[in-house]
Amino acid sequence: MDSLKEFFGDVFPLHNLKILDSSNASNLASIILSLDVDSFNIFWETNTISDISNKYLKGELNYKLIEQMQYGILLDLQKDSIDIKLIEEVTNNLLTLKNNNLLSNKRHDTLIRLLEKIKLHKLQQTQDIKESTIKFVNFFDESLELIKEQIDTIQNKCEVNDITKNDFIEIINKAKNQHFKIGIAGILSAGKSTLINALLKEEVLGSSTIPETASLTILRYSDNKKAEITFWNTQEFKELQKTISNETLELLDTESFKEKIQSYIQDTTKTIEVKIDELKNYTSANTSDKLCNLVKQTTLYTPLEILKNNVELIDTPGLDDPIIQREIITKEYIKQCDLLLYAMNASQSATQLDIDFIIYVLENTNISRILIILTHADLLEKRELDLAFAYTKSSIQKQLLDKIPHTKAMLMIERLDFIYLASYPALLCNTNPKKAQEKGYTLKDSNLQTLENYLNSTLLGSNSTKAKDIIFIALRQFEKILLKLQENLNLESKLLFASESKIQEEIEIIKSQATQKTEEINALQLKLKNAKEELEIFLQSAKNSLNQKLKNAKTILIKRIYDDILYDMEKNQTIQNNRLDRILELGLSDFLIDILRDSKKELSKKIDQIKLSFSEIAINESSNINLDKNLITKCKIQLLNEIQKITKKHNKNSKDSMFIELGRCFDSGFLSFEDEIIKQSKNFESKITQDFTQALENIINTHKKDEEEKQRTLQKIIQNSHNNNQEKEQRMIKIDSSQKCIKDALKLCTTLQQYTTKE
Repeated sequence: MDSLKEFFGDVFPLHNLKILDSSNASNLASIILSLDVDSFNIFWETNTISDISNKYLKGELNYKLIEQMQYGILLDLQKDSIDIKLIEEVTNNLLTLKNNNLLSNKRHDTLIRLLEKIKLHKLQQTQDIKESTIKFVNFFDESLELIKEQIDTIQNKCEVNDITKNDFIEIINKAKNQHFKIGIAGILSAGKSTLINALLKEEVLGSSTIPETASLTILRYSDNKKAEITFWNTQEFKELQKTISNETLELLDTESFKEKIQSYIQDTTKTIEVKIDELKNYTSANTSDKLCNLVKQTTLYTPLEILKNNVELIDTPGLDDPIIQREIITKEYIKQCDLLLYAMNASQSATQLDIDFIIYVLENTNISRILIILTHADLLEKRELDLAFAYTKSSIQKQLLDKIPHTKAMLMIERLDFIYLASYPALLCNTNPKKAQEKGYTLKDSNLQTLENYLNSTLLGSNSTKAKDIIFIALRQFEKILLKLQENLNLESKLLFASESKIQEEIEIIKSQATQKTEEINALQLKLKNAKEELEIFLQSAKNSLNQKLKNAKTILIKRIYDDILYDMEKNQTIQNNRLDRILELGLSDFLIDILRDSKKELSKKIDQIKLSFSEIAINESSNINLDKNLITKCKIQLLNEIQKITKKHNKNSKDSMFIELGRCFDSGFLSFEDEIIKQSKNFESKITQDFTQALENIINTHKKDEEEKQRTLQKIIQNSHNNNQEKEQRMIKIDSSQKCIKDALKLCTTLQQYTTKE
């Protein structure tokens, strides 16, 4: 123990004295420990001291040897084999010696403080054993409760100011208010809506509520059922119109629908609350109003049990929807999720679209696990279902191993789980038990309970990755505060008995350190400002380079499209839109994918370079920019829509004006592609600089708090320096007690952190 080293200085402890092995151990230890220079000079010739000398020191006797014995005894008391009861007996004996004026008050208080430390250390070792075997039923709730208990103990037994108390409250609130997001995806007809209805135990979504535009549904917890409809804002709706069919565009252009657009599509996003039974009026493609074209998002509030702990279910649009914007929205929302439920129709599972999307999610998101659900299981015989189940697993695993390096693929495969589900029978068992019974459906056969158990376990069980991550972050924050408290207590302990000159010397050192830290922060702020300017210059340069590449690609593609259209016109044939589609698909793939890849590579390289220069700030944000092939498809659809309009207006006699209009069409179409790349690059730049700025602000705030706390500690030290030794001893006992509480809390942090990182 450090306190023993400080107390005995350069004294070398005597080991293997066997004093604590004797039947009279507590009395012998108490007598030896009680001796200081004055009492030794008085009692060194007594029979008791002579016997100790003869038995344990081979007849030699001086005060230096007594100090060495004392040091050895206190070290021996720390051994695992020594019972705490012996320490308590020694403590009682020392009190008796003090009361009989055989031990000075100062010596008594010092010894008691040392013995108390030894006792607490042994108790802590016992506590460590208990903590190392800790088990959880609900890891999130139970570990958070353990942290709260430790915080309460710290606040009750240590001197904690209001700022630190608020920091403790923030740790708990942040952990409790974290959201778990579950994405639900799949191609059209995969059975997503019925799956969700089965979980809700109520038919809220169905074929009549399939949206006709790029919308999604979010389920959140509420005791009272209700729904909210969120519409596109003006800018979003304008962007959406670029990639929807001409048939839908014609609908939007009618006078009656223009009034609806003016009512619902506004500069700021409009949200209205509706009753559940009114939902289909806004989301169904079968209603005459066709309001579904204006809906961006539906939010359902329902008392679903698994949603209670800030869990959200996000039902995304179908992946093979003809409107490309839906897939873009799906991928954007999936990035925010912690868990993905991917629905596949058991009769047609593991299509190439399914597998491509799963690989995309595994490579480009932070999703911890994907649960692949084979739906419509009730439509297959058991043997057919078993074959479909085995085929799905092997097919996905094979493609992962074929397309991705083996080690990485194996890690991805570990993140995949598989179950089957008979959604409709499960729903019917809850909504119409009589009809379910007539059809021979049971909840057990539907396998719904397996899905519910999986969700509960994954979200809040002992193996929940998300729960462990949240608790780990809370523990790291708690640990930082504890270490600062410990540092200030160490400072106070170090200077409690120091001279005034030593205290002033320490104050000057602390001032110097604070000045140095302030200079470092100022340098970081300047570096951040320079990094922002550097990024802005880079993005402008990248934009110029992008424009030139697009200009070259555009010139070649316009000529190809123009020649093909002219060929049909010269032969008086109908313009072959399918052929134009192919020319655009191949051309855009040849040119734009290369441009896209280069843009991603250069921006990622620049971001990584800037991050590397900020070694003082830990930013975990990946520089993987998610600009994917959807941009090219979106660009193609926009161009095709415009080309069709142009060909309707022109013939071979107006080929020159047609060429000019095609040029304008490509200018507009490529501008959309360029804008998207620049926008996403800007968003990424903004996110990175925001992260750096926030990290820097955290450093500044932490520094400010640390300095304020140190100043308070120094003030306390200066005040205590005027106290007498007895008062200082009492203060030291309080400091030691506070240190013990902090060590207990740090031990718990270590134990829980180990739990959060193990599989």
